[in-house]
Amino acid sequence: YGYSLIRSSDNGYVIAGENNVFSGYERARVIKLTSAGSFSWSKSISFAPFDSESAARSVYVTSDNGLLISGVTSNSDSCSTSICSPTGFLVQLDSSGVYQWAHKYTLAGASTYFNVQDAIETSDDGYAIAGTKWVFPGPTTYPIIIKLDSSRVPVWAKVGPAGAGGSSVLEKADNSGFIFLSSSSSIGY
Repeated sequence: YGYSLIRSSDNGYVIAGENNVFSGYERARVIKLTSAGSFSWSKSISFAPFDSESAARSVYVTSDNGLLISGVTSNSDSCSTSICSPTGFLVQLDSSGVYQWAHKYTLAGASTYFNVQDAIETSDDGYAIAGTKWVFPGPTTYPIIIKLDSSRVPVWAKVGPAGAGGSSVLEKADNSGFIFLSSSSSIGY
């Protein structure tokens, strides 16, 4: 499944999504195509031997022409009942698909899960990630945006109103800030 498509710095295309590795196990995948649409390379993103749910939700071209991939992963070993403790991730690949770095992000609180759905590079050489915070039982969803410094360490987080979580999109704003949009609310920073 493809979740995000972006034009790369060489006028090709990059697709972020997931593919079924074997029954019940999806793996985050990034696919690079040439400007003519021909296959160039593919990269599987995994944080555990058997991610029970792993998906690349967005791709962003960075100032050094690399690729910033954001998404969600969970390890089948962490499953209790039918919930498998998803955590958000952020991965940087170079333009050839070689790993530069990778980080996972969890939220504090019992039965609290984080699905990163978009990420951007910010004007201060840091990053911003946006997604959905899930709190169980329920679940109750909340939109969340987290500002990261250049070392990918959280600086601050803003959580939106309950029930407003869902698809999230980040975009740079003209004032060196950014705009965050979730499925039922929007917040500018």
